[in-house]
Amino acid sequence: MGDAVNLASRLEGITKEYGADIIVGEGTKDAVPEVVFRELDRVRVKGKDEAVAIFEPIGLQGSIEKSRLEEVKLYTQFLRLYRAQDWDQAELQLFNLQKMVPDDVLYNHTFVERISYLRANPPGQGWDGAFTFKTK
Repeated sequence: MGDAVNLASRLEGITKEYGADIIVGEGTKDAVPEVVFRELDRVRVKGKDEAVAIFEPIGLQGSIEKSRLEEVKLYTQFLRLYRAQDWDQAELQLFNLQKMVPDDVLYNHTFVERISYLRANPPGQGWDGAFTFKTK
């Protein structure tokens, strides 16, 4: 079936982890410039050694509420702090995001648990910020 179909299947399988209806890779994101995306994470899916950036479509350019765009901007700042292993500041950004969107799985579950784990098990200097999924 090919690598793209395999990756798409793996991404569909992790949507629940991120509380997203749709997750796409960078190729799909780049193919539709009229759509605004929120980068969710960098991941290694089962069967792949290379990490890929994953994205969630937010809506069409020009039709997204300002508060949603602010949220995406704050989340992008969070990802930068998270990938720099600045756990305290990353948690502060998560707290702000939780206040903005109290029911978002990403802010209230996924990254809260990850930061807790990574504090106890520091990934070290060579870490690329990617999460490795062990299941399909």
